[in-house]
Amino acid sequence: MGSVDDETSDREATIDAAPPGVTSPTRWNTHARGALLRVIRDDLQANSALSVSGIIKPAALALIVYRYGQWVFARRGSGSAVRLGEKLYWILFAAVRNQLGIELVATAELGRGVRIEHQHGIVIHPFAVIGDEVQIHHGVTIGLKNEQELATIQQNVPHIGTRVVIGVGATIIGAVVIGDGARIGPHALVTRDVPPGASVVAAPSRILRLSDGGAGE
Repeated sequence: MGSVDDETSDREATIDAAPPGVTSPTRWNTHARGALLRVIRDDLQANSALSVSGIIKPAALALIVYRYGQWVFARRGSGSAVRLGEKLYWILFAAVRNQLGIELVATAELGRGVRIEHQHGIVIHPFAVIGDEVQIHHGVTIGLKNEQELATIQQNVPHIGTRVVIGVGATIIGAVVIGDGARIGPHALVTRDVPPGASVVAAPSRILRLSDGGAGE
């Protein structure tokens, strides 16, 4: 019988039941140590962080901790060593969240080649689904629309397809579907589905008339 840690087993089937127009993120074999190393290598390559200096990039550190958390969670109930590993994960998670401003829990579904541009203000819901090769800029929020959605939390989080670009300060909330190849512009508020290949832009800024004294009306 072949080892589960071979080159083909680390790329499992994509996640089931993807909405139309959305390619689900590619899974990796969370039970294989070699697969963990390979998926981390892919993450570092996507974020131009394969060098010694690159590995300390905020995106690299956040994704290493995220993948480690996935690997540890796949072993829950396997003994005291795993429980210790979980405690270590939550310490590392808190450090990434508090120091780098990237809140990415290992229960979220991220595909291969996700690129995180810069740090701070990035909040990704623990049950969000994000496809392969998505680009996330700083200040992005991906989560629930309101507290009433908590009862059916996994059905009310965003589902984002592949090769989506999410601009600075964008907010994607609720049970929305972002189609493959869509572009979410800076500071856009997305509360409804976005078709594949579409672009969403925020309303432009307005100049308010000032009184003669320079004070606002």
